[in-house]
Amino acid sequence: MWLFLPEGFISVVAHRKLSDSVLVRGRNAEHLTALFPLHEQLILPAADYRYRVTVTGEELAGVIGEHIANLTYANFKDSIHDYAYHDVCVDVWRSMWAYGHRQ
Repeated sequence: MWLFLPEGFISVVAHRKLSDSVLVRGRNAEHLTALFPLHEQLILPAADYRYRVTVTGEELAGVIGEHIANLTYANFKDSIHDYAYHDVCVDVWRSMWAYGHRQ
């Protein structure tokens, strides 16, 4: 699952070895730190998603739930303060807009 949040982009997959946990992966260490500040990151320099943390599904749900409960913006892109990340999200928006208008 891909999640785009104002603090950053993460990819979440099932943990292969820990059935009660998920692997949260990122391409930017700061994105993981913003979302999971108490977790030590595993860094795999050659991996597609270089930065990783292991969390329980419950903890991930709590982080996502807090974002939903505290949602105040009417435009997601305007909620992003990191200019480079904002530009990436605009590119994703454009790609999905084109996808939705293919017919």
